[in-house]
Amino acid sequence: MKNAYKKVRVRYPVKRPDVKRKQRGPRAETQESRFLAAAVADEISGLSPLEKKAISLLEAKNNNKAQKLLRKRLGSHKRAVAKVEKLARMLLEK
Repeated sequence: MKNAYKKVRVRYPVKRPDVKRKQRGPRAETQESRFLAAAVADEISGLSPLEKKAISLLEAKNNNKAQKLLRKRLGSHKRAVAKVEKLARMLLEK
């Protein structure tokens, strides 16, 4: 079987085709509008049941338990830490 593959191989050099890359537009403008849209959506929709439970845990001084719950539901430690900080800031504002 190996000998059959040797016969099929291409015996001349193959060049990669030249492809022009597309230029991207300015990213700062899209990022600002995305943040604005997320802020408006958060304000209109209110808190999810998950966020309410995490806030109740934060009020009871169970930061680790709240972070553990959020990490399990959100999928990563980094996202959980960011969400805990956001909810803690909301608690301080009230």
